[in-house]
Amino acid sequence: MKTYISMITSEKKIFIGDYDSYTITKADISFEYLVRLTKTALLLFDRILLPAAFFWQSENMSRLIPLVEDCIRSGYILPMIRDRETTYNVHDYFERRLEESSKQKHLEVFLRPELKSELAEKTDKRIALELNDNTYAYVDKKSIREVYAENWKKDIDYNHDICSIHFLLLQSDMPDHKINEVKSVLSAEAYNPYFSRAGNIQIIEKLLPDTPLRQKIISRASFLYLKSNADAYSSRFFLSDDSFNGMVFEDNILLLQRTLEVVGITNDLIDLLSMNDILQIKNSDEYRFFIYNYYELINKVYTAQSDVVDKVIDRMNSALRGEQLKSGAYKALNMIRNISSNVFLGLVANMFSGSPVGAPALIGFGATAGASSIAKVGRVNKFFSSTPFIDFKEHIQDNYKKMIDRKLGDFG
Repeated sequence: MKTYISMITSEKKIFIGDYDSYTITKADISFEYLVRLTKTALLLFDRILLPAAFFWQSENMSRLIPLVEDCIRSGYILPMIRDRETTYNVHDYFERRLEESSKQKHLEVFLRPELKSELAEKTDKRIALELNDNTYAYVDKKSIREVYAENWKKDIDYNHDICSIHFLLLQSDMPDHKINEVKSVLSAEAYNPYFSRAGNIQIIEKLLPDTPLRQKIISRASFLYLKSNADAYSSRFFLSDDSFNGMVFEDNILLLQRTLEVVGITNDLIDLLSMNDILQIKNSDEYRFFIYNYYELINKVYTAQSDVVDKVIDRMNSALRGEQLKSGAYKALNMIRNISSNVFLGLVANMFSGSPVGAPALIGFGATAGASSIAKVGRVNKFFSSTPFIDFKEHIQDNYKKMIDRKLGDFG
């Protein structure tokens, strides 16, 4: 089956940056971690989208193919290729990448293992042909390069994201004239017809000395590249190494994983489940009821969290006491990112403490891990219908705000 991004716009989709070979190498991401991440993402989203090339760019991703083959066939996991006018199918997409790689492999930046992995090799053709006979999708809007260039320019001048290139430079000890010079060179790179992550890393290393600032900007360049994949696919974005994961929001895969642990569906149990078990759970009435209540809790806390963040940003923008207030506001925003999900999980754990619902799910004799998990979710759902839980849900916003305000002090 072949499909187009424009045909699945209403579905809840996710692009997972951890599948990227550069990220796998830099962060030393294990195969086991990727498997668990995939299972949890399938429980949270309608589809997982990723470039078809990811499957042949690293050993961990090529090992993942046999486990997710049925998920690819049924469209739960969609390998992506370029628009139909540029690439006819996965095989054609591979041949074009192979040709591009032959022109780039002599560049110094591709001598590094983490970037060399992006280059296609003839030995990867077997995987491309395997994917060619399965389900995949075309990008039929803007190319990833176009979106990346747009995001890159915005990030260099963006005023409200404390992780942006703009703020990283602003918070350095670099003089203003040097900051403007660096921003000018980086902005101009967006108009390079060969604009790429590897090219940006090379430019950054020429511009800046080997300091923590340079490493942070390189990490940001990679983050923006991965985020641009998600934007081009009209999907949500997730990366494990993202400080935003400390926040409470619907699409936070790690937050669902940690919440499931609180209610007794542990990582060890998730590891025992097959992909088919996961799909059975995902499509069960019990899980649909569970995820509905989970979203209700998340959205209540998200509203309270947004109120707190907006309050801090308003104080930062007014900056009545100058740079000292701004610095304190940056620290407050960082603190919220670090503690918000922990506050939420603490409230949930406290609610379930002492209840048999929170005990780890056990696999009975003759039962499968999937059936035991569904039964466990069913028991949690009974608790969701109880008076104590309804009261808890009613007051979770107030309790969250009280705890956050207490931790933020003057900046709450």
